[in-house]
Amino acid sequence: MIRIALLGPEKTFSDLAYHAYRDQTMVAIYQKTIRDCVLALTKDDADLAIVPIENTLDGYVQQTLDLLIGSDFFIVKEIHVPIAFSLIAHVEDISEITRLYVQFVAHGQCQKAIDDLPTKEIVLTANNQDSLRLVKKHGDAGIVPSHLADDFNGLVRHEIADTTDNHTRFVVLSKSPDKTIIENVKISVVVFPEIDRPGLLFDMLAIFKRHRINLISIMSRPTKTGMGNYHFFIEMQGRNNVDAALEEIGKSFHLKVLGAYGTHE
Repeated sequence: MIRIALLGPEKTFSDLAYHAYRDQTMVAIYQKTIRDCVLALTKDDADLAIVPIENTLDGYVQQTLDLLIGSDFFIVKEIHVPIAFSLIAHVEDISEITRLYVQFVAHGQCQKAIDDLPTKEIVLTANNQDSLRLVKKHGDAGIVPSHLADDFNGLVRHEIADTTDNHTRFVVLSKSPDKTIIENVKISVVVFPEIDRPGLLFDMLAIFKRHRINLISIMSRPTKTGMGNYHFFIEMQGRNNVDAALEEIGKSFHLKVLGAYGTHE
């Protein structure tokens, strides 16, 4: 069996990503944190890991980026999961809510709805399952993924996220790169500038422009070696036209390719 490390417990958004990706040869190994997922791969407790990397509202998951930059693993696939939240409560009217349980990430994605609630007593939880468990135990209110609200017996208000077009992108990590040849791929790299200088970023981006490569995003992450020292995490589209650009960049910068991969529909 192929062991896949992912954030647990069951029915989390990571679990939804796993079930969208899995086949009959795979088994879930649930972990408590993103770091634990990567460590499971490091210690051979898992063969693959599924971790969140980007959300429509919150942007990139900084911890995931840092773990990718600091590890020797490769992205072999990405999975898009729609994210929807619901408000649940053991009250007849929202005005009666006195306490709210909400996972810390969900809190940031449902800020408008939270601000409109009468209560200011917000209890942050480690995961969405904890929010559901606490609501059932204490009879208060909570914000949970909409698929967890289906069996709830009480007040339910759907679509409470700050936007209805909310998705989280997960990536599958492996110890070896995906060498499958496909036409449309996403390529993720990290560029490590050795010496900071005026025009450094301009010169690097000019190489991509000359080779007519469409950059999807670029993120600077601190090297943790001193104030003002950064790596650049870059995602781009393409394949055949990318090799020459990366070769040219590698002549002036230290370059690490994190993977060339497709999207799992």
